[in-house]
Amino acid sequence: MTSDSDRQVAMGLLVLRFFLGIFLLQWSIEKLILPSATESIARGFYDVTLPAGTPMGLGIAELVLSLGLLFGGFRTISYGLSLLVHTVTVAVSWRAATCLTSLQEAIPGAPRRSRVRISSSENPSSRERRMKASMRVSVGP
Repeated sequence: MTSDSDRQVAMGLLVLRFFLGIFLLQWSIEKLILPSATESIARGFYDVTLPAGTPMGLGIAELVLSLGLLFGGFRTISYGLSLLVHTVTVAVSWRAATCLTSLQEAIPGAPRRSRVRISSSENPSSRERRMKASMRVSVGP
């Protein structure tokens, strides 16, 4: 590799490290500030009930990991664990992230659309009213 391509690779890794570190840092701070949200996410996405104190421990561990990633400490360990954490998170939440209905079920109070079936035998004005009704957004379960 030339020195120019080395710089490009280094810059790319810096950008990846920075944004993944910020992403993990944000979630670790949430675990420390709102442990109840962590418990709710664990139940909703992972189908796991966390014992008391676990969200705080996970938050501290993720905080150390994200700071290690941001500042380049213990690169082999921090890069590998960050990749593992992010991969598991994406794999578990992929279906919910791509399906609006699942996402609405996972987030309490999220806006919901009513589902209305429209038959082709209806007259246009009736069909139009039903379409408008289906587009209204309601909040709640």
